[in-house]
Amino acid sequence: MSDNVLKVENLNVWYGKPGLFGASQRVHILHDVSFELKRGEILGLVGESGCGKSTLARTILGIEKDKTGTIEHKTFRPQMVFQNPYGSLNPYKKIGWIIEEPLRVLRKHSKQERRQKALDLLDRVGLPASYANRYPDELSGGQRQRVAIAAALIQQPELIFLDEPVSALDVTVQDQILRLLLDVKKQYNLSYLFISHDLNVIYQICDRVMVMKKGEIVESGDIETVYNHPQHPYTQQLLTE
Repeated sequence: MSDNVLKVENLNVWYGKPGLFGASQRVHILHDVSFELKRGEILGLVGESGCGKSTLARTILGIEKDKTGTIEHKTFRPQMVFQNPYGSLNPYKKIGWIIEEPLRVLRKHSKQERRQKALDLLDRVGLPASYANRYPDELSGGQRQRVAIAAALIQQPELIFLDEPVSALDVTVQDQILRLLLDVKKQYNLSYLFISHDLNVIYQICDRVMVMKKGEIVESGDIETVYNHPQHPYTQQLLTE
């Protein structure tokens, strides 16, 4: 883990929202965010809802445009797995179609090759091949999240953003998905930016952690140091809640 897959320096992000009398108001969301993510690392990002965690991931992926600072990628097609797998999966398409879709857009594989890759990934995430013919609403929350992981993997990314990927699942299923994420990380040599408000989940899976409050990184470090010797009052508060 000597080289970086992602480097962010002095990132500032603004949102526009309606102001008084219809005038647009520019709201500063992220404030001078800087960090590095090393190859093969799981970097956690923790903080309360609304602090800017998801905005950071969306900006790095190019979704949010009103920004300053630098974002340096060293990966191919980074992917994102969202909190709500049902919301991120097309409810009108079968699972096999959903997993194959990125390859269909790229037009690099035959129909048979796409289907075989989708079936292989279903097997890799622990789902039977028959699930390729099911619709998202026929699957449980944990099964849908497995499909979302398979859909992210089919483009062979090196970096995946995980935005609250287990927060909508019960504790038993959470553990299963976390173990799956660790398994596929090892197999495919992935790096993760793992976003969560749950410090217990962050502790289970991450190598390092950044603590965000109101759009600023207030503390960062290896997981044991931050959890056992928190320096910032906000980190101390989160760990005692």
